[in-house]
Amino acid sequence: MVAKAAENHLDSKVPIKKMNDLVSNVECILIGILFKQMVLKPSIVKQIATENSFNLQPSRTRYVDPTDKLILEEESQRIELNGNIDINQFVTGVAIAVHGYEDGRGVFIVKDYCFKDLSIPKKLSPPKEDKYILFTSGFLLSESSVIFNQLECLVNSLTQPTNIQSEQLKTILTNTIRFIVAGNLIESSNRLKDTTNQAKYLTRKMTASSVEAMHSIDELFDKIALG
Repeated sequence: MVAKAAENHLDSKVPIKKMNDLVSNVECILIGILFKQMVLKPSIVKQIATENSFNLQPSRTRYVDPTDKLILEEESQRIELNGNIDINQFVTGVAIAVHGYEDGRGVFIVKDYCFKDLSIPKKLSPPKEDKYILFTSGFLLSESSVIFNQLECLVNSLTQPTNIQSEQLKTILTNTIRFIVAGNLIESSNRLKDTTNQAKYLTRKMTASSVEAMHSIDELFDKIALG
């Protein structure tokens, strides 16, 4: 999709090339994924070091630095970008086509760039009746949980709302289009605390009791999805 956009929006006479086919100072178009190299970006490794009383990271109000770089990555190689492209306008993970050339330092000097064309969304007509989204949370399930009966009742209400006597509730459940579980599904004390600090290979064959709870809730969610 990005290649097609490049043909439409960039110089069609300039060939699209792979990085290993670059010729110094010869214009071409490269397509890849952007990586923003940020020296001040928070790191999980540094966070672990902090938790274990290693050198503390100074608190920061911003994470950009003048030494940050914008890198283009593809299947074969990666190359630093410079020129007509503002690093502050981009984030990691963007697919992009860049038109330019590689200079003598091995940096790609960007003259122009484009992204894939955005399709025009279809115009949606307003619904003829109200639709509902059901948010739930705080189930705190375990294999011995007493809430499964209530959950079974909830599933039956969602999948067979015609059996409900209350017309208002029946209308709401009949027109519920999404069922969202917003956290706290499993009881935290249900995990194997004794294995928390053990090596993974020592606990690989051990099963937390929450697994059984998840099997049960999977069955309930499956009924909702099929219903």
